[in-house]
Amino acid sequence: MCITTCESRGLRWLFLLCLAGLLPLLAAGCDQVVSEEARDRFQSRSGAFSVTVFPVHVVTGHQVTHDKELSRRLAVFLRSNHLAKPRVASRSIAMPAYRSASETERIRLNARHLERAVKRVDLGTDYAFMAEIVCSRGETRVFGVYFYLADRFGRIASARMANKHHREFQQIRPRSRADGFRVLCEMIREGWIAE
Repeated sequence: MCITTCESRGLRWLFLLCLAGLLPLLAAGCDQVVSEEARDRFQSRSGAFSVTVFPVHVVTGHQVTHDKELSRRLAVFLRSNHLAKPRVASRSIAMPAYRSASETERIRLNARHLERAVKRVDLGTDYAFMAEIVCSRGETRVFGVYFYLADRFGRIASARMANKHHREFQQIRPRSRADGFRVLCEMIREGWIAE
């Protein structure tokens, strides 16, 4: 009995120490990649802004495709809802699938890719937009939808993600990239109008 009690106390302390060490890492999601200055400037905007929309990344298994049709549809959505004055990018942002990355890692890595890409090009718009839809290998289920908005200097002004724990994801129950796109539109509508 003493061994069991001591072991359970030791395991409890070990668990609490691990949890205390992991909490800062878990908290380092979207908010940690967003630049305060860029976010404040984005939130204080008035009216529509110009944005370059990069092809939507669709991750299926270990492969990434760059869906230009979804980026064109996104541009129509942004324009028709008076959220932005979009311009569709002809080039995509090359990046790996990050299939085994945690959500926090994925957010940080994707934000870094967008930041680097923006710094290498002359946007000609106020912002750059990149989205990612992560699907199962056969594209029969969507695991997560992410988006990132960077200012012309590459600083992340807005970043959001949705998975099975989020309202827009639960309402749509996405099973394909088309469903993931619907989730993306709801995330933008809810996020940008609320910001």
